[in-house]
Amino acid sequence: MEDTVEVSIGGAAEATEMADQLTDLYVADSVGSSKQGVAHFSRDRFKARLLDGQANQPGFAIATARANGELIGYMFGCPLPVVNLWWGSVQETLSADLIRETGSRTFALLEGIVRRDWRGRKIASALYAKLLEGRHEERITLMVRPENESAYAIWKHYGYQKIGTADPAGDGTTHLDVLVQYMNATASIQG
Repeated sequence: MEDTVEVSIGGAAEATEMADQLTDLYVADSVGSSKQGVAHFSRDRFKARLLDGQANQPGFAIATARANGELIGYMFGCPLPVVNLWWGSVQETLSADLIRETGSRTFALLEGIVRRDWRGRKIASALYAKLLEGRHEERITLMVRPENESAYAIWKHYGYQKIGTADPAGDGTTHLDVLVQYMNATASIQG
């Protein structure tokens, strides 16, 4: 019998309620990757970012995937507020128009993980579609580790373009590519 995967959407309350599960999956995904041992990607820093900042942002949303009641993946994000740190962590000089925010212009996809033994089954595509369903921002931005070739290839396939490199921790230990895609291009991304 094949496992049934259920994908659902929630907000800050759901993310807070399952913070330990989200953190456990995040940490398990880090094992053996370039994130392992980097303070910015530690259990404590992830949980603090989630509970003390990200989940408290207006418009925060989380899509989760469960099989037999067990969390196997998630994606979450929020609209960038007018004043934000996102564009400030980009090392390149970006145009004033590109970094202008209104609180409803750009959706930042902050995290996305599918448990390793569940990858290759279009679960990430289902999470992505659920997370963006009904959103009205004009564009999406995300940060990805350049060495994460599989994730990077998926984002490029979806039409994301690199606009710079960021160090979100601000300590020289995290180097992530910043990608942007305009929402009108997401209509065909259904899995």
